Amino acid sequence: MENIIYNELIRRGFSVQVGIVEVYCKDSNNKTQRFFLEIYFVASLGSRYYYIKSAYRMDKEEKKDRNKEH
Repeated sequence: MENIIYNELIRRGFSVQVGIVEVYCKDSNNKTQRFFLEIYFVASLGSRYYYIKSAYRMDKEEKKDRNKEH
């Protein structure tokens, strides 16, 4: 499935990278928390960036929880 997504992004003219994105969020105590999110594709077109993650199935709760955004 990832190959299909990658090929489609390239076909549409996107520059595509893969990797991990570092995200900072404030918790309930207003302390800054740092998270690392695994991103399958970072697609860019001009000055716009799209962060894409794919999954074939999301039938288990722990998988859904693991993939929630912070």
